[in-house]
Amino acid sequence: MNSKAGTNITATCPACHVEVVLRPSALHMTLYDNGFDGFYSFFCPKCTELCDKQMDFGIVRILKEAGVRHTLVHIPLEITERGTTPAPEISSDDVMDFHIDSDKTNYLADLAS
Repeated sequence: MNSKAGTNITATCPACHVEVVLRPSALHMTLYDNGFDGFYSFFCPKCTELCDKQMDFGIVRILKEAGVRHTLVHIPLEITERGTTPAPEISSDDVMDFHIDSDKTNYLADLAS
């Protein structure tokens, strides 16, 4: 998609907190396949950091109309499910326990039953 002549986009760099003016060709959107949100990326012309900023449907619409390129990304269903509890974190003690227990001859058979 070609950018519209004369279109400028103003954004604030999250790294140096400077407001910058960018051409649509200087940005890239990553859209989630839910069609409502994602993030856009640009290199800050002041500090040269790569900046990623979250966006909602309104920003998606504005940037698409301005001609900003985009990529559609599939989100696994597990990420979007509500009410699921995250897996507990594995500690270094858990890893050591697994290592010690795996030396036992029937560890995997006992674990499976």
